[in-house]
Amino acid sequence: MSDDSTATTPEATGPETDGQPVLPVLTLTTGVVLPQMVLTIAAESQEARAAVAAAMDADRRVLLVPKVDGRHARIGTVAAIEDSGDLPGGGRGILVRGLARRGRRRRPERR
Repeated sequence: MSDDSTATTPEATGPETDGQPVLPVLTLTTGVVLPQMVLTIAAESQEARAAVAAAMDADRRVLLVPKVDGRHARIGTVAAIEDSGDLPGGGRGILVRGLARRGRRRRPERR
């Protein structure tokens, strides 16, 4: 299964909340990834490439969050990037393995 993705919050690491590190969020525009699934995702948008780069600079983990009816789901899957490379046509692809389900944290509101 290949997926065109976009990303939000491309912060690879940061302060921990409830013992869980902040991960870059990779938005899935089609499909859902569950723990133990392995698939290739095309990181075609600038935001997706930024999230992948942030994950590669840290611990190679991302939070995959599906977009449902134009809104991000509240639950996503923490995934490990096992490999990355160039796709035919010049795009970038990543091979991910779903590790665990996790709720998406909201950003604190700015004042």
